[in-house]
Amino acid sequence: MLNRVAPAAKRQRAQFIRQALMKALMEAEEARTRAAYKASPDSEQEADDWANAEEFRA
Repeated sequence: MLNRVAPAAKRQRAQFIRQALMKALMEAEEARTRAAYKASPDSEQEADDWANAEEFRA
């Protein structure tokens, strides 16, 4: 199956596997964060008020 997705001639397999693992880890972390916020959302007092946000200047 790996040969179909990442043939050795087109891409180094180790690089493909590293990228796939990083993507999977990032997606899992995003899912955990999303679930945590869904289970315990910010109250209105804790939420940021963007109505009077200052302009960012670097």
